[in-house]
Amino acid sequence: MDGLADRGFALREFETVLAREVGAGELLRPDPWPQGLEIVEVDPADDAQVRTFIEVSTSGFRPEGQALDAANEAIARRIVEYPRSRSFLALVGGVPAGGGGLEIGRDVASLFGTSVLPRYRRRGIQRALILRRLERCREEGLDLAVIRSKPGAATDRNAMRLGFALAYTRVVLALASRGRDRDQLQSTSLTS
Repeated sequence: MDGLADRGFALREFETVLAREVGAGELLRPDPWPQGLEIVEVDPADDAQVRTFIEVSTSGFRPEGQALDAANEAIARRIVEYPRSRSFLALVGGVPAGGGGLEIGRDVASLFGTSVLPRYRRRGIQRALILRRLERCREEGLDLAVIRSKPGAATDRNAMRLGFALAYTRVVLALASRGRDRDQLQSTSLTS
């Protein structure tokens, strides 16, 4: 760390990577299931459903009320359309409340990009989204799932309550370098 600091790197953030076995006979539904909740798998060919999913699932990664910029919307759309990706939309009484993604790897699935709209938080929706994606892992024949989070965040706590355990911590460092018109930040990460 001292050597990296000498070269201009500074600590940017920590990220936990949690893992768990999917478990063949385990019940993968919260008890009780949140009232009025339905979780649907997004059809990548349904443009309206994809747009709704992108809006809801990215909401927690930007300031409330701020629109998603075109570049990030295009990235999110490519993720939804990616053949190994599965997207899930949480509806409460038919109204979009949250969403989360799943990437099906060769041996491991990665749960990612989960957000629940502020007015629907603290009802068990994120937990239900995690469990539904674990069910999908089971359907795909996978034995292991991972999820990344900020230490101590709601995702971190919910995942641990659902049997995920710390696999490792990523340390993200940033190096300030001069760009053409402004300072640019280069990042690298170390795992421990």
